Parts: sequence; structure tokens; C-alpha cells
Amino acid sequence: MYMYSILNLLLLMILIFIVYQGVIRSCKHQIAIDVELQKDVLPKGAITYRDYVPLWKELLNVNKFKNRSK
Repeated sequence: MYMYSILNLLLLMILIFIVYQGVIRSCKHQIAIDVELQKDVLPKGAITYRDYVPLWKELLNVNKFKNRSK
């Protein structure tokens, strides 16, 4: 039982780290309106936080996981 709780704690720590780093990395990009206003200065196809919205929607899709657990 002790080993099971250590593995759960380790998994939780890894997930927290991954989510924390993912949020930081996806939110550090420019705001979409800034890219639009500076499109002549920035390279074409500059990355914004909006590029990560589909990723986060899919990762946080609770309904999908609820259906799988049934």
C-alpha cells in the first residue's frame, strides 16, 4: 500500500510539472492583436497563444475521459 501511494504522488508531481510548464510555454507567446499590428515587422506565421487553444481544449476535454471510464 505504501508503494502505491508513492507512485500516485510521483505521477501527480509529473503531471503538475507538465501542465505547469505547458501553461507557461503556451502563454509566453505574443498576444494575437500584437502580432496583427506588427505583421510587417514580425516573421510570417508568428506563434501566438491562440495556436495552443486547440491543444488545451483537447487536453482538458473532460467529457471525452468520462466516456472512456464507463
